[in-house]
Amino acid sequence: MEKKLKKLGLTEYEIRVYLTLLNEGSKKGGEISKLSKVPHGKTYESLESLEKKGFISVFPVKPKLFSAVMPEIAIKNFSNNRIDAIKRLEEDLVKKLKPAKKMTNDARVTDKFTIIHGLKRERELSKYTYDISKKYVKNMSTYEFISSYSRARARKRGVKIFQIATKMTKNLAKNSKEESKEGVDIKYYPLEELRLKIIDGNKSVMTIVNPENSEDRISLFIDSKELSEAFEHYFDKIWKKSEFLHKSQY
Repeated sequence: MEKKLKKLGLTEYEIRVYLTLLNEGSKKGGEISKLSKVPHGKTYESLESLEKKGFISVFPVKPKLFSAVMPEIAIKNFSNNRIDAIKRLEEDLVKKLKPAKKMTNDARVTDKFTIIHGLKRERELSKYTYDISKKYVKNMSTYEFISSYSRARARKRGVKIFQIATKMTKNLAKNSKEESKEGVDIKYYPLEELRLKIIDGNKSVMTIVNPENSEDRISLFIDSKELSEAFEHYFDKIWKKSEFLHKSQY
């Protein structure tokens, strides 16, 4: 529990203080320090910080009385605030980090392609593509790695997902049936090296995998409607030839 709260963004002292208030109920500062075994000065620092983060309430009596906010409220609000802050930072950085120099025609063409090396970076790119999707994603992959959290968020936004599995794997057997219940159409067609993804018909990802080493791969993110439409035509051709493993129940 403590490790997860630390990942969320709380310090060790804040965690001790918050858990003490959750378990013991409303307490005064001195009582919290003794029960949590947090130094007196650090206790009040942690209480002030926890109040700002929305994890505790302070009753304006003398001496002050502190009470824990229920986890389902505190954690949800804190997470949403962090997400909003990151989104604002992202928007600000994107605006400020745009190239200062006027781009040449060659630069504009190059800017439409991003080359990604390795499995880890490809997984990060996969999450990003689901996050930016608005209408649909057509994905052709081995199903060895599926960004389930990003896919689930996309489905909640109404994004339709079409999946061609190119290899029979344990993950395919385990997860494909559940995903079909949640709105994913899943087919099977054997392919060795090519991975392909089309996002809303205007962006796409092509990945070439070394068959002797699955971590050795190059992905090309393409921000081009014309090329993405060409890849989509190929995907649709394979889709027609593929066999349904699980058909969406939607």
